[in-house]
Amino acid sequence: MKKHLPLIIAILLLALAYFTGCSKYIGLAWYGKATLIGGAGGIILALAAYWFNKNSLNITLIALFAITAAITYYYARIFIDSADFEPTAGFVWYIGYHIGAALFIPTAAYVLQKILPQSASTD
Repeated sequence: MKKHLPLIIAILLLALAYFTGCSKYIGLAWYGKATLIGGAGGIILALAAYWFNKNSLNITLIALFAITAAITYYYARIFIDSADFEPTAGFVWYIGYHIGAALFIPTAAYVLQKILPQSASTD
């Protein structure tokens, strides 16, 4: 149980963001379904990272999360600031939020695993 405590906390953080609607306040109209779909994918990614127990896989997922967040933010700004409807930017923003929600779980779990000293022991 202690090994999976960071994963449980990461899931609870995403659930808290979902139920409080904090994504809605930064202008994400589709935060509900995207958070659920992305979160489910993120749980699978995090469990795979735990199963393989590869530190390089965790670092890769964190790098992908940072890249996804940057690309999603960039295209969101293009979509929001465009005078005309910009379908490509909207699509990248939409898909990027799904991927960002999926990568949030393993990223948060890895960071929490490094922060919480009791989670290093196995059952």
